[in-house]
Amino acid sequence: MLTPLDLHGKKFEKEFRGYNSKEVDEFFAQVVKDFERLYQDNIELKEALERASTKLEYFEQMEATMHNTLAIAQETAEEVKQSGKKQVELLTKESEIERQRLLTETENNCRKMTTDTENYCKKITAETENKCSQMIADAEKKVRTAETAYQEQVKQANTHRNHMRTLLEGQLELMRKAEKENF
Repeated sequence: MLTPLDLHGKKFEKEFRGYNSKEVDEFFAQVVKDFERLYQDNIELKEALERASTKLEYFEQMEATMHNTLAIAQETAEEVKQSGKKQVELLTKESEIERQRLLTETENNCRKMTTDTENYCKKITAETENKCSQMIADAEKKVRTAETAYQEQVKQANTHRNHMRTLLEGQLELMRKAEKENF
């Protein structure tokens, strides 16, 4: 691929009845200027694309981390449930021993403890599910935002590239017309 330096250094030999060298030099200077701008724009677009790819990779890693966190939270919730159930079973066994002595008092305490434990398990489960849902929603929102930004950058790059192609094709067409007119 040509660089702006290649264009700056290009010289043509003069021949009898050739083009007007001043016009050629002026036009060539404009082409060099436009090419330098396109060349720099291309470098900047590549850098922007690289930054967007890095951000996307970061968000993908974050999503994986959040999925792992969700799995751990679900396991923890299940362990809390199991622990609560074991605690209820233990309390039930203890209440059966005490039932002989204080039947009425023990039955009331067991009911209260069972209700409290179940409510606690429900509360912990609900809080865990709410927190996990929020984390997933936040991660999905961030991923959508990153994807939207990436798509917009790609769209802008394509639009710029097409615009530059159109300009260069127009310049080429003008050069061809000028060449035909001079002959």
